This record gives sequence, C-alpha cells and structure tokens, in this order.
Amino acid sequence: SISRRQRLLAVTRDDRIDLYRLDASTRNTSNTKLRSSEPRDETKCFVKSLHIKSSFNIVCSIISDDGAFLAASDASSLYLFSLHVEADNGIIEDVRPTKITLSGECRQPCTALRFDSFGRLICATADGHISILRISREKGKGASFSVSLDHKFKEHTSGLSASSHHFPVSCLDVSIDGKWLAAGRFASGKGAVHVFTLPT
Repeated sequence: SISRRQRLLAVTRDDRIDLYRLDASTRNTSNTKLRSSEPRDETKCFVKSLHIKSSFNIVCSIISDDGAFLAASDASSLYLFSLHVEADNGIIEDVRPTKITLSGECRQPCTALRFDSFGRLICATADGHISILRISREKGKGASFSVSLDHKFKEHTSGLSASSHHFPVSCLDVSIDGKWLAAGRFASGKGAVHVFTLPT
C-alpha cells in the first residue's frame, strides 16, 4: 500500500512490513504520457522494517494516506501503529512506529483493511463481518490514541452457512467522499461485491 502524502510504500512480508521512500526528484512533470516502470536501488529507498512478533504470517496490511497510521493482521490478531515520520529537506530519514493498544472487539483478525480520510480503519474480519474502527487522539496525552468500534456490518453474512468463512472479503475500497464502502470476495469460482453506506 502507498501513503501518497508522505510518499511511503509499505510492503507486506511474512513477518514484517518494509517501508520505502518514493523519491519524486526524478519525475518529469512536463511529460504527461504514461511512463513504463523505472528500476530503483532498493537499498537506497529502504527506510525501516516493522517486525510483528507472532506465530502466524501477516495476512494483510495498509498504511494510511497521510502516513500517520499503519495496520496489519495475521490469523490471530489485528495490530495498529501510529507513525512518526522524520524528514530532512523533504527526504524521509526514519519512521518511528508506536503500537496502539486495541480492546478485544477491535482486535479481531482480518482478511482486508482500508483507512478512510475521516480517522477510521475499516476491517473485514475473519468471521465475515466488517468493522468500522474510529481512531481518536486522547486529550492531554500527547501522541496517545484510543480505538473504538463505531459500527459493524453483518447484513452481507445473513443466511450464509457456517462454511461462509471460506469466502472471506479480499478487498475493500472507500469512495472519495467517504460515504460508500465496497467489499469484494472471491473464492472457488464464486464471488460477490457488497456496497454499504458508511455511517457519518
């Protein structure tokens, strides 16, 4: 996933998330044509690895568009981090992650994740439900954050058999205005797209 504002690329590995800076210095803004991919030296773009200690591989991860948060999930739990980006002359030098404590109902493992632009993390949980988590800055506690469950979508799982976990949500997307959520799932030649109105 990509943080467009911070120009950070988050790459999911089995046991970690690798962060890379995307250097805009070589972009040719006068050329409006689509350009083919350009090779980059990975060692010069690498910023940091965020290791997650777990017995399970990471299933999914997402970095927020503003680069303030990163979420990841394995088969046992959801993990959420606030990110402090340190830059020198516009070039990212380091990213300092701080783990945010999650309550039981907010810690469910997920199959897909998406941040919206309103301080919410949308989680397609492994049990099929879609949870909307709100991230709030705690008053008087500096950079501390609290997370609460805002809403849970269950309608798309009604009437499904217990084997519905074989068809997990694999992708999430939110409209630009933050009013609509699309969730897609596909497995064994069967699939569906569900569209929800997001609570405001």
